[in-house]
Parts: sequence; structure tokens; C-alpha cells
Amino acid sequence: MEDFHELFRYQNNNNCESLYAMQWIDPLLKSAGWGTYNCLLSDLSFSDVCDVNCWANNLQPSPDMLEYFNQGAFGTKRWTATFFTEDVYYPYIKSQHGGYTYTKKWCQVKKGVVGCKEDNDGKLASQASPLNTYIIRLADVYLTHAEACLGNKQTLSSGRGLESFNAIRSRAGVPEFESIDFWAIVRERRMEFCMEYSNWFDMVSWYRWKPQEMLRFFNEEQHRGYEIKNNGIVRINRADGSFMLNYLFANYNVWRLNSDGTDNPDWSVDAYRPHDIILSEANIFMPYPEADVLQNPYLTKEPVPYDFGDEK
Repeated sequence: MEDFHELFRYQNNNNCESLYAMQWIDPLLKSAGWGTYNCLLSDLSFSDVCDVNCWANNLQPSPDMLEYFNQGAFGTKRWTATFFTEDVYYPYIKSQHGGYTYTKKWCQVKKGVVGCKEDNDGKLASQASPLNTYIIRLADVYLTHAEACLGNKQTLSSGRGLESFNAIRSRAGVPEFESIDFWAIVRERRMEFCMEYSNWFDMVSWYRWKPQEMLRFFNEEQHRGYEIKNNGIVRINRADGSFMLNYLFANYNVWRLNSDGTDNPDWSVDAYRPHDIILSEANIFMPYPEADVLQNPYLTKEPVPYDFGDEK
């Protein structure tokens, strides 16, 4: 699909890119039981754009996500479909009233926010969205293909894997890469699938493969321990017409950019870390619950190769 926004509209459930998804019960069916609805609506949406009960007035991008999108992708289709952005017009929200323009000087979660009843054929209720939940969509296959083609090489500068990677970037409205490495794939997946609840699974898979590299990523690049509060993100318009994001870490009054939109050379992430959340091999995973271990003591033992016998 050409427009990234169209992937997250109820009218495009089961589209050509949807390979595996949760299909929720129609909220208008009163006979449906609890747990059969897509209840994320109320956790993600807010009253400006939704006419059923919702309470997500504070959800904003994490600092590392802002860093990624600030690197040439802010304001693109993928960004505005993932986070509401100041002065951006969404014609498919409040569609029968001329559409909706987000006017706040900060960002709130957009992906998964489907609008009002009028935008969804009335199929909307508190904690009940008609939007399917992607488990696997085509972009996942493309980026997995790129990662497989990269393999153990340092970089990938040609071939179908690079083409798959650039197909994702092209649809997102950002420049294609001439060469990619492992970290390019990590960051691309973070942006492509942001707010689709797949990041944890990616991180665990990569940690199993590259534990030391991923520990560095967790502790240095993710800016763990920071919190962004209400109105903590402001768009700075520059004299040349470009714009950047300016964001305030909660309770610390530390700005990433100067008021004129230029970089602040005195700003340091580590100098203002509010909490020491340091991940290591000792705490990266939580222990198995005691009840499970009592039922299956093998859970605490080292894994061993499985013997498939002679027939593979």
C-alpha cells in the first residue's frame, strides 16, 4: 500500500500486507464476551479525537524514538501515522466534520487511534476498536529478508536484501540507503513497527544473537530511565522553514535543542540520567515463576541439543 496511514484504518483490515492478524469481534454485537474486543483504543486515544471513553492523554514518543525520527524522518508519512504532529491534518478523523488538525505543540500516539464512531461505521465502543491487530505484516518479511541477507557480514551494499530494506524506506517517505549494517536494521524496525508491540520480541532475538552489542544498545542508546511528561515535546520552527523536535525530560529542565532550533553542545544524556537502570546478563531476564519450576524442573537447567534421529 502506498500510504503508511492506510495500514492502520479499520476500512483496510485484511489488506494485501496483512499476513497474520487478530480479528476482533464487532463492538456492536452485544452478545460478544469480555476479551473479544480490541481494548487498546481506550489506552491509546484521547477525547479530542474519540467520542467513546478513553484516557490516554499522556502517551508520547520515547527519547530514543525521537532521536531516530529526528534524523531526517520527522514529519514524514510514517512519523505522522505513528504520532500526532502539530499542524498535521488527518482527513479520516472526524471525517464527517471536515477532518481533524492536531494543534498541540507536542506529540501523542497516533498508530492505533482510529478516530470517532463516524469514522468507523459506528463500530466503536469503550475499550472496543474495530481495527485488526497485526502479528505479521509484509514489512516484517521484507526487513527479516534484509537481515538474513546481511547475515554475519558487516555491511550489505547490493542485492535483493538491500532492495527489501529500501522498499520499506521508500514507502515511509525517507531516502533510501546505499549500504546497511546491523544497526540500520535495528533502528529501521524500531521506526517501522513503533507502537505495534513487537519491539520486545525483536530485542530478545537480537540479544540471544549479539548479547554484548545489545547490552550496549540498551544502556547507551535507549536512554533508559527517562520520562517525558505532558507538553514535554515542542516543535521548533527554524528560519529556513525546517523544523525539529525540542523535548524536555521530566523534572530535569534539560533541553536537547536551543530555543532557536540549533543543537545545544552542553546537553548530555548521561549527565542527566534520572535513574540508574543498567541492564546486564544478570538481570536481562526475569526468573521463571516458582510454580512453573516446581512443575517442570528442567526449566532451570541448561538447554541441550535435540536429537532428531537420522531422518531430518
